[in-house]
Amino acid sequence: MIITNINLPKRKLKKTFRSVTGYFPSIKNQRSMAFESLLEKWHFLSLEFDSSVKTYLEQPVKIEYEVAGKQYTYHPDCLIEYNDGKKRLIEVKYTTDLEENTTELERKFNAGREYASNNSMAFDIFTEKDITPIELSNYIFWECSRFRVSIG
Repeated sequence: MIITNINLPKRKLKKTFRSVTGYFPSIKNQRSMAFESLLEKWHFLSLEFDSSVKTYLEQPVKIEYEVAGKQYTYHPDCLIEYNDGKKRLIEVKYTTDLEENTTELERKFNAGREYASNNSMAFDIFTEKDITPIELSNYIFWECSRFRVSIG
């Protein structure tokens, strides 16, 4: 699979009252990355510090799939390209969301797994359990210090 329009997500960010949305300034991608939850933002921060990651893209692909004769669309949260050329599609979900919406999400994830397999990449799910509290506090400290302005 050739990634085209690497700088453009395939789905626009939706504002929501359910979760935190915004933009994260990425050094690796040299642009702002849209996120739809704090967990997505934390995931992006972790990718900034991962030396094996070359680049990443939010909302990278549109996957269409069918269940019981009805068409659905799914946009995984992130596509990571590593320095060794490997690629990985990532869905970012809180564990509570996974537990509460198992049937619906499993259909999406199966479509994501099939798409990834057909395009020589892996498919994974990133949850809050994949980031330690120490890592998270370091990432947040780093992010805050990037924009600190000293007066005097």
